[in-house]
Amino acid sequence: MNLAELAEQAIQRLGERRSLIFEDQPYTNMQILDGARRLHRAFSRLGLGRGDVAAMCLINHPLVYSVFQGVFRTGGTALPAMFTLTAPELRYVFMDSKAKGVVTDQACISRVREAARDLDHVRWIVV
Repeated sequence: MNLAELAEQAIQRLGERRSLIFEDQPYTNMQILDGARRLHRAFSRLGLGRGDVAAMCLINHPLVYSVFQGVFRTGGTALPAMFTLTAPELRYVFMDSKAKGVVTDQACISRVREAARDLDHVRWIVV
């Protein structure tokens, strides 16, 4: 059993519940699961699959949970990279992991683009 299957079983067993509160905004397990399912489909269309690495450079936000689950559902590996890393540090992470893609946000996009420049194995960047 994997984490994606555990999430599905928990909802079947417990129903929809508030999972977390972030900046006074409540989020339910169903919202997180819905995001994970959508991201799974998107990542699959981008070619992410079993054994592939998706690097993640994101500021702290509830979307991180859905991104992790979305990657796991493809059979890929989600590799978190601290959003405070410099472009050369991110480049090392991308090169060492042979990341196929990168998931990031507006706060990190310029450093991620710089880090991924001319790396043939990084096929996509999702913001």
